[in-house]
Amino acid sequence: MFWPIFLFELRYQLRRPSTYLYFAILFLLAFAFISSDVVEIGGGVGRVMKNAPFTIAQTMLILTAIGQVITSALVGTAVLRDYNMKSHELLFSTSISKVGYLGGRFAGALVVMMLVYTAIPLGTIVGTLMPWVDHEKLAAFHAWSYVSPFFVLLLPNLVFICALFFAAGVLTRNQLAIYTLGIFLLVLDTVAGELRKNLDSFKVTALTDVLGLSTFEVTTRYWTVIEKNSLTVPLASYMLLNRAMILGLAVALLAAAYAGFRFDAMPRSLWKRRRKNAPDVVETKTRLLDIPATHNRFDGAARRRELASLIRFTFATTIKDIPFLTITVIGMVNVFMSSWYADSFYDTKLYPVTYNMAETITGAFGIFFLILITVYSGELVWRERTIKADQIVDALPVPSAYAIAGRLLGFLGALAMLLGACALTSIFVQTLKGYTNFELPLYLRFLFLTEYPSLIQLTLLAFFVHTMINNKYVGHFVMLVLFVGLPVLVNLGLEHRLLQFGRTPGFTYSDMNGFGNYAGKISWYTGYWLAFGLLLAVVAAVFWVRGTESTMRFRTATARGRLTRRVIISGATFAVLTLLLGGAVYYNSDVLNRYDTKAERRTLQGDYERTFKKYATLVQPRITDVSAKVDLMPEQLAFKLGGTYTIVNTRQRPIDTLYVSLLPLRQYAPNIGLDSMRFSRNATLLSISDSTRGVFIYRLAAPLVPGDTIRLGFGIHYGAHGFANGAMNNDIAGNGTFLNSSYMPSLGYDEGAEITDDDERKKAKLPPRDRMHPITDTAAYMNNEFTSDADWVSFDAVVSTAPDQIALAPGYLQREWTEGGRRYFHYKTEAKIAKFFSFLSAKYAVKRDQWPGANGSAPVAIEIYYQPGHEYNLARMTSSVKKSLDYYTANFTPYQFRQVRILEFPRYATFAQSFPNTIPYSEGIGFITKVGTEDEDIDMPFFVTAHEVAHQWWGHQVIGADVQGAAIMVE
Repeated sequence: MFWPIFLFELRYQLRRPSTYLYFAILFLLAFAFISSDVVEIGGGVGRVMKNAPFTIAQTMLILTAIGQVITSALVGTAVLRDYNMKSHELLFSTSISKVGYLGGRFAGALVVMMLVYTAIPLGTIVGTLMPWVDHEKLAAFHAWSYVSPFFVLLLPNLVFICALFFAAGVLTRNQLAIYTLGIFLLVLDTVAGELRKNLDSFKVTALTDVLGLSTFEVTTRYWTVIEKNSLTVPLASYMLLNRAMILGLAVALLAAAYAGFRFDAMPRSLWKRRRKNAPDVVETKTRLLDIPATHNRFDGAARRRELASLIRFTFATTIKDIPFLTITVIGMVNVFMSSWYADSFYDTKLYPVTYNMAETITGAFGIFFLILITVYSGELVWRERTIKADQIVDALPVPSAYAIAGRLLGFLGALAMLLGACALTSIFVQTLKGYTNFELPLYLRFLFLTEYPSLIQLTLLAFFVHTMINNKYVGHFVMLVLFVGLPVLVNLGLEHRLLQFGRTPGFTYSDMNGFGNYAGKISWYTGYWLAFGLLLAVVAAVFWVRGTESTMRFRTATARGRLTRRVIISGATFAVLTLLLGGAVYYNSDVLNRYDTKAERRTLQGDYERTFKKYATLVQPRITDVSAKVDLMPEQLAFKLGGTYTIVNTRQRPIDTLYVSLLPLRQYAPNIGLDSMRFSRNATLLSISDSTRGVFIYRLAAPLVPGDTIRLGFGIHYGAHGFANGAMNNDIAGNGTFLNSSYMPSLGYDEGAEITDDDERKKAKLPPRDRMHPITDTAAYMNNEFTSDADWVSFDAVVSTAPDQIALAPGYLQREWTEGGRRYFHYKTEAKIAKFFSFLSAKYAVKRDQWPGANGSAPVAIEIYYQPGHEYNLARMTSSVKKSLDYYTANFTPYQFRQVRILEFPRYATFAQSFPNTIPYSEGIGFITKVGTEDEDIDMPFFVTAHEVAHQWWGHQVIGADVQGAAIMVE
């Protein structure tokens, strides 16, 4: 009986339109990845070719993992079709054998899946043949590059996944059980991803990862670009053992399915056993019941009770549903695992602070929320029709608006409960790790003011889609397309967040600055999408299916009758709110701020280079002295920056043309403006200048002869207005400002404003960019690491800030005073430094210590300016400074400064950076690092501090010939 069933299954699946739809989806994904930049899957980055064996193998693995939805649908159809069509009892009464029945079904489904997944290599091959593809990113065609990963990586995965889903279907006869196992596989992959970050466990992970992504990463981890472009993944070592393991598991699963299968009408219960010798007939006694008196009421109180009853019923049935509980448990396991490893940073531990744990929740459970919303929105819309109770329910005197509102609110209550459970899981992890500063209000703000509104919006969308499409499975597919397609649409140019439904604007929380500049942005977008979602809910209520007639023509006619005065007012209110809030968002992001698409930014950069590159060889004088006046206004998110440059012609010939760059004018327009720019002698601004691009070219009335001096005075202002569509400018913050000298003018053409990515340069029709200057370019010898318009400069700055903050800059504090309700600080260097400065301000606490001095160095004051509550590693940082000074002064030269200051800044960036006697240091690294007690543990606070102290020699003033070795030794 094997062959007839196998051939029947093959013919059935090949006649289904969905089989070819699944083939087309995989084909188009692979095709779009190879032939365009719209779909980003993996590989093909930098010098690695898009059709390199490495890229093809990685693409197959990723698409196999994504394609579990397709696999579960096809395999589920094969194993559950007889039960769903109620033909299994008739079929089981024949003389069919278990081997023939199960083997034929499985083999037929597996062969069809193999045919469907051939779409991946075929789509890749066809994509390389398209005339618009950049053939410089393609290697020569080699058939083995496609055949080898298909049989080594894709096919074993496919056999295992099919066996897993088939066994689940045979033993449970439940499609949701198959979907749940697919989710479980994704969780396993997430856990494997966390484990492979740990160098102690990545080998075990490589052996046991059932999807093979970790095995592939470990196998190719140290491959060079040439190896990635030429080698296929070998069936050896970890890969051989992993493939053998999953094929063995597949055989075991099929054996379990065979052993557990019975030709019974009812499936075997996994939880209960029927009591033996139970009587077939149970005698019952009947008695008359008193029927209570009833009264028909349709007032407001009755409607509110109806709504409350529907909410309670939906909430209770949802959270008690076995698939819901299963998905929830799997998600909680994922949250627990992700939270457990969330405190890792470069193989070292961080304190499990609340913001880090809350961010982990939104990432770890996000996919499960999408699955629950997609599946259960359809189930709630179709609940009565599925159990054939729709005519009874539809006959009840409950308005359609209450029916949909009760389901929505009950389900949203279940999602809120899940968010709370996720928070409790993370708190449990914090407790296990010995951390008790739970910050419950922060959990609530993170989860219920940023994440939960997005879930509400997506739920409203899902109910609308399922109501309007009126086909549960097509609705599921449409929601899946919407979730997957949004990133694709962004790459196609749909970059404005006003068009990205339900997407919470990205933000970074900081202990120093809280939600900072992001709070308003999140609020406006949340209100906009909630209003639009509620408008969709009103439309869904109008088109809600009641009765046996469900054609769109009938529903449209019915909808007209439901347009009561209350419905029209509700819909109009939400429509007006959507327009008003959308207009406010547009005004903030596009009027008060500059909005450019990716293509427009590329065009601007390309035009800048084409217009001004010819001035790159224009000889310029050098800046020798810098005097700055910086007014920081953190309470207004604004600053003013003025100053004077002393400029000297150090060349051997006169200079009559000065090229001044001020690129932030373009980057932060219109929030930034130029107040003044003036020279100490007559100079004419040439017409080639372009203030919108921050380029000012002057012709001096009298050339600057060798050794001659000129001064340049300048003033700029910046004020944050509204919020940008994309990334926020966090340089000026309510608490934790960190500006650097990139806001100040520079002399000469700025190569840093050019397009650096080779692919982007081709799109902008620019020639390839040299990775570095040729060794014969003697003019490049004149420039240092930080700037091309100065060697070493003297520096002083007066910095003002809010009265409750401390402002800092490189140099030594000359004076501090209060004037006009503001706090002023004057800093000045005693030796010349590189032209690279920083200005910081925050509500700091200060820890002070001193290094006694040695090897010719005088005592050095040590100061750490930190956020109160971040005292964890201050002693380690102090110890690192002292030991670093001991070592460097003994082996290199005396330390050139009288103090070392470490300044904490918000985690908008995670680095430390060395300026003269000043080291800005992110709160996201050393300040919350939890150093272990084992000798082999990396002491990150000590390491980073020592690294930056080494730069105090290397980066700012070269005193000894071996100074660079200090930095290399620390790194």
